[in-house]
This record gives sequence, C-alpha cells and structure tokens, in this order.
Amino acid sequence: MTTLKLAPSSSRAASLALLALGLIGCNNHPIKPIEITGNSVPLESLPLDVNRKVDVLLVLDNSGSMGEEQANLAANFGPFIERLEAVGADYRIGITTTDLGGPQCAGVATGGRLQASSCVDRPDDFSFGQADVHEVACTQHCSLGDAELELRPTTIAGSSEALRRPWIQSFNGVTNLPEGIDPLTAFQCLAPQGIAGCGWESPLEAIARAVGNMNDETRPEYGFLRDDALLAVLIVTDEVDCSYRSDHEDALFYSGDFWADGAAYATSAKRASSGNTERSSHSSSGPDALPMTRVCGKCRCVSTRPGNSTQSG
Repeated sequence: MTTLKLAPSSSRAASLALLALGLIGCNNHPIKPIEITGNSVPLESLPLDVNRKVDVLLVLDNSGSMGEEQANLAANFGPFIERLEAVGADYRIGITTTDLGGPQCAGVATGGRLQASSCVDRPDDFSFGQADVHEVACTQHCSLGDAELELRPTTIAGSSEALRRPWIQSFNGVTNLPEGIDPLTAFQCLAPQGIAGCGWESPLEAIARAVGNMNDETRPEYGFLRDDALLAVLIVTDEVDCSYRSDHEDALFYSGDFWADGAAYATSAKRASSGNTERSSHSSSGPDALPMTRVCGKCRCVSTRPGNSTQSG
C-alpha cells in the first residue's frame, strides 16, 4: 500500500488521495487459484494526530480476476481498522466498485454507489465463467447476512433526520452497527463485492461519481463527506484505470473514429483525478490502442466493442 496524500474533503475531487493497492494493466489474464496470505503495512503516515476525523472510500475492482485480491482484503484489513481505533479516529468507511457497465457487461453497474449489503446474501456476484469464489472471498470470513447486519439510523451534518446510511462509522466505540458487531466484522461482510462486475475497470470515474453522489441531497450517499474530515481513497485492483465519459460511449464502443489520433476526449479520468494522474495517448494504432489515463506503468485496455468476445478482467 502506497500513501500518496490525504487532504481535507472540502477540496473534494481536486485533492483526492489515492492509496493504490496495485494498478498494473487492463489485460486479459486467467483466473488465478486463491491463496490467502497475510500482509500488513504500518500507517504511521496517516496524519490523524492533528485531525482525527477521516472518511475512507474503498474503490474495489469486482471484475472476474479479483477473487484472490478480495479474499486477501477481507483477511488482512484488520490492521487498518486497528490503527484507526488505536488513535481514536472518528471514521467512516464507504465501499464502491470499479463497475460502470459497458455494452458487453450484464448486470447493474455499481460504480459510484456506496454498497452496504452482506456478501453472504449475494452468492451470484461471486461467480464468473467457471470460477466460484463465494466461499474463499466471503463466507470464510463472514457468516452474517443482511438481517444480522442492519445498520442503525444516524444523522448527518445539517439534518436531524435519522436514516440508515450506506457506510460503516465508528468513534469512541459508538458505531452504526448492530449491538455486538464490531467494524472489522461488518467490513468483512460488506466489503467483498464479487467477481461478476464489468471488466472495463473505471476506478477514477467511479470516484468522481461517488463524490458527486455524496454531494447530492437526493442520494443515500449524501452526507458521507464531512468538511472537517480527511478523505482517504483506497483503490484495490489488478488493472490500470479505463475510465471513459458516458456521454462519449458511442465513440468508444461503436465509432471507428475513436481509435484515430486525437480522440482522447472520450476519457474522463483527468476530470476525476484532478491532476493526481496524467493523461497518456498511445503511439500504437489499431482497435486495442486507447488513449488512457496513466496511474502507474503502461496503460492498455482491451477493446470490448460488439463483435469482440474478449472482456478484460
């Protein structure tokens, strides 16, 4: 885990902090056998000695290759929460996915929406092709369904109305969780998002949409961000970012003009990241050459146009 920066949420999308847990490439690769390993990284760089309020947004890749990573996340997130608890942090944890959908992607796109349902009750989300990782990525770490994890109503700044909010929150032992359920137990049930999501992973655009939802009074995510809190964004993925603007979807998936030089307008990650990453256009040509946002390493997204049966994962 690499800590880049944490910033007050008042600067919102312009200063999002990315704690990148692995960004490699939007390439096809086989589903790997799952081997649970333990690993933890000290978080001394988290500046909670000055501001003990922190809003954590977890952006989780839920594409077909992520069974191993999700199992490891559930098994090894304890030290992160223990660190927050040890310094007396007033924290919230919201969970979303990299799935913004696409022409070849079935199901409901969940990217940008905070997810707060137990993985125990979502077994279909953990199947992709011949792989089924429900046991290793979920039930080995969680035995509680939604009925046992019903979040307690809470209020937010500027409103006295108590509602069930789609996030975990905790401060000085007071949580929005059912009695007897601690934040780590809840996280191990709510965080795993399965492997049935779209293989066109779009974490940066998912962040942008999540922040938009958090500032929209009509959305359940509204109120997650606090003006006096630090905002930490964690991206868990095995691919680079492949974000694109929905209003340019036709150009991306249906128009041959998209693949021409100078068609970088179709990607939106520069808007989503506000300078935390850089735009990069490939010099190669052909349908697999896509102007992309480079987070780290080389950027290459596999075409998912109609007629191309390959789905990146």
